[in-house]
Amino acid sequence: MIRYFCQTLYLAALSVMVFSGCLAMASGPELSPSDFPEGSLLRSELWALAPWLGPSQARSAGAKPLGDLFWRETLVPQADGLPQTRLAMGFSDHLSSWPMALEIECPAKDPSGQLSLNLIRDARPFGRENLSLEKYSANDPAAKPNHQAPKAKLNNPPAQAKKPWPQTATSQPANSQDYSKNQLILEKCLAQAKLNLSQGPYFEPFVWERLEEGLFRASTLARFGPRLGPKEIILVKASPEHFRLAPYHESERQSWQDFPGTVKAWAKRLPNAPFIINGGQYYPNRSYMGSLRRQGQDLGGPEHSTFKGFWLLDPKSPEANQPKVSLLDRELTPNERLSPQAYDTVIQSYMVLDSLGRVRVKTTERLASRAVLGHDQAGNFVIVVVKGAITMSDLALLSSKLGLVSALGLDGGLETQLAFNGPNGPEFQFGRYSNSFLGNFQIDDLTPSLPSIIALERLEPQEAPPSP
Repeated sequence: MIRYFCQTLYLAALSVMVFSGCLAMASGPELSPSDFPEGSLLRSELWALAPWLGPSQARSAGAKPLGDLFWRETLVPQADGLPQTRLAMGFSDHLSSWPMALEIECPAKDPSGQLSLNLIRDARPFGRENLSLEKYSANDPAAKPNHQAPKAKLNNPPAQAKKPWPQTATSQPANSQDYSKNQLILEKCLAQAKLNLSQGPYFEPFVWERLEEGLFRASTLARFGPRLGPKEIILVKASPEHFRLAPYHESERQSWQDFPGTVKAWAKRLPNAPFIINGGQYYPNRSYMGSLRRQGQDLGGPEHSTFKGFWLLDPKSPEANQPKVSLLDRELTPNERLSPQAYDTVIQSYMVLDSLGRVRVKTTERLASRAVLGHDQAGNFVIVVVKGAITMSDLALLSSKLGLVSALGLDGGLETQLAFNGPNGPEFQFGRYSNSFLGNFQIDDLTPSLPSIIALERLEPQEAPPSP
């Protein structure tokens, strides 16, 4: 019954997600000062730092209005031999994408060189009544305040006050000068933490495992990106000299009997394909969103007007001096120079990362398991799969650090599915996080069917040139 309810809820949300949520990657709301006229800088700094936090752990904050929160924290390295900055954020539940409270312990040196620590605490509404700042010597552990019982206000009300300090969004702190100074210290600490983190690695070191000629795989842990769930990143790299991209769509299955359409079924249907990844986005009637063609066979619909990316393979006229394999970006390459109509195999989707290093998706609060299909500097196909919940813009930044030059986004959420037809039997990876108008959600026992997939297929050996 629970599984049926979850599946019904998921399918109901999917019809809205596909038509609006998924398209919003290209046209959805963006964090900007106009959206958050008060505390916009603070909000943007918090959102930029959240991908660096570790797994959630429930603990009581010990004082209202924080309540019982799920806390995630990280240690930020500092320059000049200063102690690390400790950054922690408290969330209302383990699937929440926006913090309810924060603690930041920021080291500082005064003009005389004396080291002190600033302990800043804040809670919604950020930068107002709940903002507090305490300084203590870094050399005196006994002076460190009790982290389990943070102060809820900036300072005590004036002595002449006859009633408790008001806790409204529009109230002013008792000492506006102190308030402004503390707000400035908080924003400076957050901005410095973001700068220090962004200069570091985004993932743990890893080594490519060679599976066969021209085919490699690897896995590592992200230091940046996934905000919910596992930090694991799965990577696949294939040489276009040995492998090709081959899209498939369920419209071909009319003669197939009892085909459930999950990645497991596709892997069984295509046993000679070493890797199979879910395809791009689709409409509620399960038709592909954009152009999709395999060796001359049309599998999709008309070109999608806002999706600028096209994987192109199998030129119709090799003598026309066109590349055998190319990732066309309509925003950077004029149509007359490279056209999808000149190729027999086409996979259209939205650009995530382009060859100029630009992130081509907006920064939103939508979290889901995700996958991209791009290429590196050597021209190899590269698949990146993140099983945890990550924003599309964070995945673009992560992909760039992983060496991708440009990349297309594939369908995300529970449709994030990867199969490996290995020598010891098939192996599978599944995304378990998605989002809808109801918010973020996690479903561990539901694997939706995939209308389309992209298979890595081995190229047939080329015929040897004739003897002279």
